[in-house]
Amino acid sequence: MSSQDFIRALKASSDPPVANGPSKIEISRAVWQNLDLYVLRKEELIADWILTQFHKDKASVLDARYWELLSDVLSSPQVPLKTWLPPMLNRISVATIVVSLLSSMITLDDVRESALSQSASKCLSILWPLSVRKIGVDALLECLGAFLATVKSNDLDESALHIGTWIANSFRLSLSNSSNKKKIFTAFTQNYLVDWTLCLQKDVVIDKLYDAGVEILFNLDVLRSLNDNDNSLFDSLQAAPLSVLPNLFLSFVLVTKRLRGALFGQSSSQQSIGGLDDVRAAATRFYVSSQRLVEFKKMGTESWKAQLDLLRVVKDQALFTGQQELRDAFRVIIDYAIKTLKHYSIAENQQLEASLAIETMSVIASIEYDVISPFLSRTLFRVLFISSNEASYGALLENLVEYHSKTRTMNSLLEIILHDMPLRDLVTPHEDAKEVYINVMSSPLMRPAFLDRLGGCTETFITSTQVIPTLEMIAAAVTHTSDEATSSAIALSLTCRIAGVVLVSIEHENLAQEVRGRFQELVRQLHDKISAALSSQMKFLNKWGATGSEQLWGSSMIASALLRLTFLLRRRFVSLRDAAEPKMTSRLLEFITEKDRSTLFAELTFEVFRHLLECLSRGTSEVTNRFVDQLIAHLQHLAIDPSRKAVTQSLLYAIVERWLPTIDLMATRVHVDSLIRILIEHDDALSSNIPLRYCLSSAEFWELEQIRECLLAYVDTATSAFQTDVERAGNTELIKAIKIFELLLMFPPDYFPRQLNLNLSKRALIIDAAITNCGDKLFKYEALTVLRAFSRRILSYVDADDRLYLMATQTADEQLIAATLELVELHVAALLKSDSTSGFQQLLTSFRNIGADSFLRRDLRVRCLESTIRILTKNHKYTRTRLTSHFDPSCSINRYSFSESIQAEVQGLHGYLTDLLKPRIAALSSSSSETLSCPELHILSLGRWLTVGLANVYGPKLCLLASMVLDLELIDAIFYVLKEECLCVEALPKAHLLDILTQAYISLGDHGTDNIDAIMSDVFRNLTADEFARMTKKGFPAFQRTIVLATLLIQEAPKDTLHVSQTFTTRCLTLLGSGGALATPSVRPHVFRFILQRCRDRAATLRSLDVNAIWSIIAQSLSNTTLHEDHTSLKVFHDIIAVVTAIIRLRRDLVVQTLPHLGQTLRNLLGLMRHPKPQLGAKQTCLISDGLPAWIHIGEPLGTEEAKALSRLLETLNSKTIVKSYSSSKDSSKAESLAKPFSKHSAFVLTAFIEAACDPLCVVPTNSRKELQPGLFALCDMLNEHDRDAMMLSCLDASGKVIMKSLWKDYEKQRYVGRG
Repeated sequence: MSSQDFIRALKASSDPPVANGPSKIEISRAVWQNLDLYVLRKEELIADWILTQFHKDKASVLDARYWELLSDVLSSPQVPLKTWLPPMLNRISVATIVVSLLSSMITLDDVRESALSQSASKCLSILWPLSVRKIGVDALLECLGAFLATVKSNDLDESALHIGTWIANSFRLSLSNSSNKKKIFTAFTQNYLVDWTLCLQKDVVIDKLYDAGVEILFNLDVLRSLNDNDNSLFDSLQAAPLSVLPNLFLSFVLVTKRLRGALFGQSSSQQSIGGLDDVRAAATRFYVSSQRLVEFKKMGTESWKAQLDLLRVVKDQALFTGQQELRDAFRVIIDYAIKTLKHYSIAENQQLEASLAIETMSVIASIEYDVISPFLSRTLFRVLFISSNEASYGALLENLVEYHSKTRTMNSLLEIILHDMPLRDLVTPHEDAKEVYINVMSSPLMRPAFLDRLGGCTETFITSTQVIPTLEMIAAAVTHTSDEATSSAIALSLTCRIAGVVLVSIEHENLAQEVRGRFQELVRQLHDKISAALSSQMKFLNKWGATGSEQLWGSSMIASALLRLTFLLRRRFVSLRDAAEPKMTSRLLEFITEKDRSTLFAELTFEVFRHLLECLSRGTSEVTNRFVDQLIAHLQHLAIDPSRKAVTQSLLYAIVERWLPTIDLMATRVHVDSLIRILIEHDDALSSNIPLRYCLSSAEFWELEQIRECLLAYVDTATSAFQTDVERAGNTELIKAIKIFELLLMFPPDYFPRQLNLNLSKRALIIDAAITNCGDKLFKYEALTVLRAFSRRILSYVDADDRLYLMATQTADEQLIAATLELVELHVAALLKSDSTSGFQQLLTSFRNIGADSFLRRDLRVRCLESTIRILTKNHKYTRTRLTSHFDPSCSINRYSFSESIQAEVQGLHGYLTDLLKPRIAALSSSSSETLSCPELHILSLGRWLTVGLANVYGPKLCLLASMVLDLELIDAIFYVLKEECLCVEALPKAHLLDILTQAYISLGDHGTDNIDAIMSDVFRNLTADEFARMTKKGFPAFQRTIVLATLLIQEAPKDTLHVSQTFTTRCLTLLGSGGALATPSVRPHVFRFILQRCRDRAATLRSLDVNAIWSIIAQSLSNTTLHEDHTSLKVFHDIIAVVTAIIRLRRDLVVQTLPHLGQTLRNLLGLMRHPKPQLGAKQTCLISDGLPAWIHIGEPLGTEEAKALSRLLETLNSKTIVKSYSSSKDSSKAESLAKPFSKHSAFVLTAFIEAACDPLCVVPTNSRKELQPGLFALCDMLNEHDRDAMMLSCLDASGKVIMKSLWKDYEKQRYVGRG
């Protein structure tokens, strides 16, 4: 094809130009790819045709082939684009193409849409910047509208969102230069506003899209019309979702504040250009206008969310200043909220609406409490019917309490709750009174959290003049609701519950004498009225209670409430405890004679028993042992009925929490036995038996002699059936015994008598041996775990009889395995200490029966073998003639010696295990598919213990393998192998293995666990002096593991190596101070750990060179830098404080020689207490940041804990300490401080704090200053008046002098002057 043919094909009227031939796009693609075909200005010709085709044929816009070809043409043109593309774009409107593209994308599926948007985005990234200047604002608005329609309908990918970003940015720029913004506003609200609001609800929406809409809706011209009561915006928003309304309101407020100067002008009455009052007025008009949109949708969940967010904007922007329009709007919202609460039900949507309504009222209360106060009684009354755990209810109640606490009007809140609420209307004729009572008592108003808060604020904030009126109001509320009607019963229960909280909280002891006398008189009168009403109610219940009528429920609730309030009054007021009430006490005793009443009147029964128990504790003559009989009988009756489990637990908990000492003192042995039996047996599950768990964890319980004896006797009796043989006992007794042993795990072992201890141990082992053959695996595993855990806990030793059955347990339960291993270890330790050798020999023989499969599975027998080897090698020492214990210094006591047969058995076991596992170790050294297991490692330990030479050394090969695999467990195991080979007596030259071990630690240590450090410590602990000296002469780079290695090496230094240790320490400190180790964040903590070890643990070995190097390291750590870490490392600061403190306290003699370094360090530390002021610019923030060390991020400054630590360091300067050194001079043995020698430098340090406090860009927080005061006072104590005046004159400016005078004034106030 020639160039003329190509041009003719493009200009042809049909597509394809030739019937059944290639299409124009295919021809264009072929021509573009054909580099041999020359066409004049080929790229311009193809681009012009494609763009023209986009205008003529809308279908071509959806064809990705056109966009891909256009992208290739624009990406690699033969002639620069600027020479031909801008003139072409002047003729062809890109905006029209974009509108067509976005409008048509709605019809595509996700795959085609993604491919099209990617290719179109590449083209538009080139075309849009060149054409946007020629596109008018109206065309850009049309493009924006097309994009909004597409986003509303489809989920666009990232490429399409890029197109939207370009459109939004260009439109915002064009709109800012437009002179007819009102026209754009009208077109946008009429055509695109709803689509824009719908797009805002999508997660993928871009911020620029929202910003563009805000600039259309709230530009200066539009805001002026909105201030003129133009409601066109709200008319257009009627079809929009309500969720965008709060965001629009917030944007309106912010834009109005920003443009208030141009909107409202300037007048003499305003403080600045445009007053905030005008902004609030405009925001009020917007808010009031928005309310009709919320009402348009009716009050549903969406409406409540919108209302809540609108009110939060009003609160956060401080828009309410008493405007009547807002007050009226708030009252309408509150009315709707109360109606919503009135129709509350358990339906999920209504629960959510009620929660949102309450949260809305809470926000209104925080905005202006006076608006909601007339509605509080109705609101709280409706809250009583709601039993919900939503946080919104608690937030409303917290706001109420907080407001009345601040205004010291707690009496008003109590009056609203106790007097203003219509409590008599709680129960309607068609409602179940019991169900209403349950809802009321579980409502947010009656929850313990609110009642505790109410009581605490009453105690703290009620005034002395409010106490008497509050008490009179409470007395009137209590006596007003005392008839038997169900509404009155529920109201009285609520009133007495709140009245008890309030009366107990009032601190009457601090009142004036006259007020206190009147208060006590009113309390006495209230108590007498309650007692009279209670006596009447109990008489009525005793007379008619046997009928079991449900109509008596109201009377029982009244009696329960009055008893509860009486109990609280007697606990709080001592004068009421001696009131003689024989008639009421006798009626209470008469009431509990009928056990059936406890089922009908459960709550009243609990209150009666609690009242009588209180009388019993006071020694009331009317309450005798007959009452204890009734108490035990009722508990037994309640325990029989599972439905009364909660009542039983409540009564038992009340007894064990308060009255156990009384029962222990006054009850008989029979009563206590019955109580113990009920306490243990009323609940089968120990986890839910709260009273019993409370008893067993109480120290007071175990000091009650009679109760303790009865409890131990019950345990002895319950397990006595298994004293000799388990076969005689039944399955029920076996299950009961297992539960007893589970209970015994919570017993303090010190309270077991010796004989009971031995009996229980024997019974546990008997049951253990018999239960192993049980078929129920779940029960067996749980029972064995309990029994073996108890045996391990209670036994100080185990008889050296046949206990090999423990190892025969086949289980995968880790808890059972752990309990069994602990018991086996106790058994092995006892065998090693016993005189008889047959038991231990039998144990070793059994280990030789373990097969290779068991080692692969690492079953219980293999773990027992590991434990035996560990105990043997750790606690005993081997010689060629006998085995001895570490506990025998002379190694000559026959009791610790073993026979030759035992020695042979141990050696034979080692040989057997070595032959069994040697192939695995050899296979591991040549293959990464094998892994080392614990048995193989313990065999190496046993071989070293037996001083058996190693035929082969596998450690070096394993290290090479580990460097390729980098497996966590494998690396730990290989280090264990290297340790055993290094410590083996007959191993290869130890120097070579030590070199391999240290190099492996440096290269592989970061890939292992913390066990590697313990392994290295074991190796270093067994080094000789020559080996230690050789290790210290090796040179390593300052990596993290190298520093840890040096720390471990010095920590485990052998004897007679003081000079070598000192030389090595000096060398390490010098290298750390001169190198760049501190620049690495991971290395820095290990550096300070090394220094702290020397300064704390081995301070006597420090020399002056060491201290100089330490000051150099600290100076590097505190030096300023321009590069900082992402987060502040507080540990570095505390490490520096610890190092300096240790040097001051333990090596004062060396610090005296370097006082300038100490002073400069303290200055640097005080400078770190600065915090940047808020809202600083980038350059100002950079100035502050450049003055901080690398480990402090400017966004996370040091806090009060760091200030407290620095203050303690400064106080250390005045502390007298004794120098820790090897010197024998008299000066080193005297307790002195650094106060006198450092006095010349104290002013120098004080000025650092004053400079930090005077920094114009920073501030030292008040809390940090308060924590620093003790340390600063210590520095002031070193100054004399001459030094202070000299510092004031020469070192401080005006602001510094003010701070110094204030500091010195505070110092003078607290200084002890020797008087009194």
